[in-house]
Amino acid sequence: MGDRPLEFYRRFIGHEPDRGMCTSQLEMTADRRWLVMRLASVSKYALMLDRDDVVALADALVERRPETIRVRHERLGERRLSVDSCAPKVGLSFDGEDRIELVFDDAQAESLVSGLRASVDQLRRPLMQRC
Repeated sequence: MGDRPLEFYRRFIGHEPDRGMCTSQLEMTADRRWLVMRLASVSKYALMLDRDDVVALADALVERRPETIRVRHERLGERRLSVDSCAPKVGLSFDGEDRIELVFDDAQAESLVSGLRASVDQLRRPLMQRC
């Protein structure tokens, strides 16, 4: 990222079942094509979502609906981010080099959704529609 200022940056809190509370980050790429989600603020869990994926993720979190979202990982390529409903909480899980799971209570999920929705208007629309 260098010294350039971030035009979009949000933090959100979740809970790693085996480790406790942790902070994750949302930031936008300079070209506004991707929202980068750094789960647990760790680069090996840095996922890139396009505008449509951000909308799908926010909707699934609000509806507490299990969903699998396509994401990109810098080194591993296309991967999946899963939304898991574990009432009354909601969770995210990602399998990359290893697995991470985060769980959110209502207030934490609302904060994450707020950050996701705030990014949508700033993200560019995809150049081509998916099939």
